[in-house]
Amino acid sequence: MSRQRPIYYYQNFEEDFVQAPQQNLRLPLDYSWQQSNNFSQQLKSRISTQLARTFSYLLCNYYLKIKFSQAQILIPYQQQGLFLYCNHTLTVADAFWPFQLFKQQKIALIAEPANLSLPIIGKLLPWAGALITPSYSHQMPQFLTAIAHRIKTKKAVIIYPEAHVWPYYTGIRPLNLAAFHYPVRYHAPSFCATVTYQRPLHGQRPQITIYVDGPFWPDQQQTSKQQQLQLQQQITNCLQKRSTLSNYEYIIYRPRSNP
Repeated sequence: MSRQRPIYYYQNFEEDFVQAPQQNLRLPLDYSWQQSNNFSQQLKSRISTQLARTFSYLLCNYYLKIKFSQAQILIPYQQQGLFLYCNHTLTVADAFWPFQLFKQQKIALIAEPANLSLPIIGKLLPWAGALITPSYSHQMPQFLTAIAHRIKTKKAVIIYPEAHVWPYYTGIRPLNLAAFHYPVRYHAPSFCATVTYQRPLHGQRPQITIYVDGPFWPDQQQTSKQQQLQLQQQITNCLQKRSTLSNYEYIIYRPRSNP
């Protein structure tokens, strides 16, 4: 018997269809992004990262069966820091599939504080390299220093500029302009990865194909704000173009009609 596809109704693109146990969680005032040189802390980080990579391998290859297209364009950039922008449509897997894309490069995933409240995964994220966004303005300098350190140490920084996860959504929502400040500030290349969904040959779950594009560079003769806007537009255009390769709605999204 065929599955009846659920319909999600939305009022605006800021709605959350997936709620963390503590959706409004805020970081402690003294939260630190500084990586410790302590042996036990480094060991915990290595173990957490290996666990995340192992789970990623099993999830992406055996359960979701994700395919990557054009992943080879990242190879020349494995020895430098970079930024990867992605559409946010896989509830759990968005925290893990980048490990499969960057098998030879460490990653740093930018995530909201609410993710820390997720069972098991939440405790693992910071130790596996995630950078949690600040809750207070006084925390921003330390957060930016942490990003600069990740770029300097040749990591791939993963950003979901749509902010809210919409499971299996096949369109592209507005990208937060502030998310494009980092490549301009740190003069690092930007790439994008578009998660697309194709009609399955068997069963109901869609085939997932992730297309990688880039690098994208802004015109450095322009002001910083203009460069941000240019990057935002370049990556929006690319995500939108690639999203047309989706041909299957596992979940149907419809705007809610006003009474």
